[in-house]
Amino acid sequence: MDWVKTALSVGTTIGKIAGMLQGNDSGLIHFGPTGSGVNPAIGQAVFFLDKTGQCWVGNQGETQLGISFPSGRGELPPPNTYVINPYTKYPITSAFNVYAQGEQDHFVITPLEVPSPSGARMSPHATVQAQAANVPAGVEFSLGPYITVKVNASDRTILVTILGGLALLGIVLLNINGAGDTVARLTNIGLPGDQNGGTKSMTVPIPAGVEVSRGLQFIDITVAIQDFETLLKDFPHENADLLEPLSEEDRQRILAYTEA
Repeated sequence: MDWVKTALSVGTTIGKIAGMLQGNDSGLIHFGPTGSGVNPAIGQAVFFLDKTGQCWVGNQGETQLGISFPSGRGELPPPNTYVINPYTKYPITSAFNVYAQGEQDHFVITPLEVPSPSGARMSPHATVQAQAANVPAGVEFSLGPYITVKVNASDRTILVTILGGLALLGIVLLNINGAGDTVARLTNIGLPGDQNGGTKSMTVPIPAGVEVSRGLQFIDITVAIQDFETLLKDFPHENADLLEPLSEEDRQRILAYTEA
C-alpha cells in the first residue's frame, strides 16, 4: 500500500521543539517531507518564534498538514488535530501550554495528503495517535474519541477499531508493554489486500514474549485513517481568525533557511 511505503508521520515532543528553537540561531526548525513548497530543501512543517516569543507552526507545503495531540493524563485535555492549510501558519503556543499542563508532551506531524510514488494523489488521509496505561484484557477499551482496543489474552491478539464514521487504512506504529518488562514495537501494519480501501477494525497478533494475560501496562498507537474530510474542512473554518497566510517576511525566512 502506498501509505505504508510513504508513511511520513513524524513524532516529536513539545520539549524538543522548545529546546531546538532556543538553541537555534535561525529561530526556525522543520519536520516532514521535502521536495515542494516555499523551500523544497526543507520539511513541510516549520516551527518558528516571532518577535514577541510566540511560537508558530507554518505549513510551507502544498497540502494540508495535521498536528495531532493525544489526550493528556486523565483524558484531559482531549485529543485534537490542528489542520494547517497550505502556505498558512497557526499560533501553537497555547496548545503547547495546554497539553504540557495535561502532562502530554508528545504529538505527531502528518501531511494530510501524500503523493504516491507514481505521482498520483491518494485520497486524503491522516494519522490519529492515542495512548493509555492499564488496559484490561477481554474488554473494549477506549483510547479517546476515535480508537478502541480489545486485548484478547487467549488467542494473543489486539482488536483495533476506529469510531466516528472513519475508515482504518492501517497502523503506522504500535508500542505495547505487557507484564513486567515485556514490550513490542510494530510498524507499518497494512490491511489485507481485499480491504485496502479501508475498514473499521483490524486484528493485530501480539508478538511472542509479551505477557498479556492481565492486559497491557501501556499502549501507544498511531493509525492511518481515511474519511477525515469533515475535520479537514471544519478546523480551518472554525479557526479562521487564528490561521494566517505566511507573510512575505515568513517566506523569505523559510527560503533563506539552511542547515547549520
